[in-house]
Amino acid sequence: MKYLPVLLLFSLFWLGCKEQKDDFTFENGFEYFPLEVGKYKIYQVDSVIYDPASGGISRDSSRTFIRETLIEKFSDDAGAEVFKIEHAQRTTPADPWIITNIWTTSRDESRAYRTEENLKSVPLVFPVQARKRWNSLVFTDPALQVEIAGEPIEIFKGWSSEIESADQAEKIGDFDFEKVTTVIHADEENLIELRYVIEKYAKGFGLVFKEMKILDTQCIGPCEGQPWEEKAEKGFILRQFLIESN
Repeated sequence: MKYLPVLLLFSLFWLGCKEQKDDFTFENGFEYFPLEVGKYKIYQVDSVIYDPASGGISRDSSRTFIRETLIEKFSDDAGAEVFKIEHAQRTTPADPWIITNIWTTSRDESRAYRTEENLKSVPLVFPVQARKRWNSLVFTDPALQVEIAGEPIEIFKGWSSEIESADQAEKIGDFDFEKVTTVIHADEENLIELRYVIEKYAKGFGLVFKEMKILDTQCIGPCEGQPWEEKAEKGFILRQFLIESN
């Protein structure tokens, strides 16, 4: 059984690029995943971790600020352009940034890629079209277990990515975006598991919003009808949105 640190979840997932090759066209939606060295995004991340502590369930809430900066571009063994992401975080806006990881991201004519802690995903595909489906976990075992508050949980169980809508105007936080594409990576629920993951990409910005609800419970009869936020026994809820970019 392989475990990954929960920190990699809170980075979560997936910038993009402004520098294109000559054969790239904006009509395909590459502007939803812009990449350019020196560009950064700052996100506010609010999370709740469910800890099945002895004597009951503990809910630990926290707020973190994440900055992701594209710091370097290089060519991989196949000659493709890859960008390094400097991932930094702090607890309050007054705290200094602490660099925690260096990850990578890239893009080709049909797919966008992001690699964190050797975990590679496909967060977006091209051309950007509503109802387009793909396997974002083509490089990842969906049965992979991640340890959350000391308990293993299959975060990626039931994922099936789809572009729900494209090129829609939307207000997210303090930003009014002219064109936003919404991606549903997971929307599965049964009596004991909830997997819900949504991302929003704004044209010219990249990822601007993400929400994850990864929750498990064994409370079936007595908890029937209760919202997941109340009956969950392990897992987490995460909400991430853009607050600043250059």
